[in-house]
Amino acid sequence: MNTEDIQPRIDAVNSLITAKGLREAQVSFRIEGHKQTSAGAHWYAGQHGHDFKSFGSGQGEPEVVLARLEEWANELPTLDERRMAEFTELLAKTIEMGNEYGIDVQFVNPLTEAMKRLSENAITHQPE
Repeated sequence: MNTEDIQPRIDAVNSLITAKGLREAQVSFRIEGHKQTSAGAHWYAGQHGHDFKSFGSGQGEPEVVLARLEEWANELPTLDERRMAEFTELLAKTIEMGNEYGIDVQFVNPLTEAMKRLSENAITHQPE
C-alpha cells in the first residue's frame, strides 16, 4: 500500500463526513517512527470548539486503520438525521423547562404531543 492507494480513501472519507454535516472536516493518515500507524478526523463542533476521532492499528497495518476510519464515517448519521436529533433534543428540553417553570399546559401539551409523534416516527422509520 502506498500514497496512491491511501490518498483517494482519505479524500473519500473527508467528502463523506462533510456531506454528513461535520463542518471544517479534516482527515489525516499518519505513519511515525516507533509508533503505530493512525488515521483520524477532526471537525468544528460549534460552541464546543473542535472534536475528533482517531484510529490506530496496534500492528501498524494501514489497511486496518483505513477500514476502521471508513466504517466509522459510513455509520455517521446523515445531515437530516443529525438535524432531527438536535431538534428533538431541544424540543425535549423545552418541554422539561415548561414543566419545571409551571408554564400553562395549553403551551406544553402540544409540544408533548409533537414529541410523542417524533419518537414514534423514529422508532418505526425503516430506512431504504
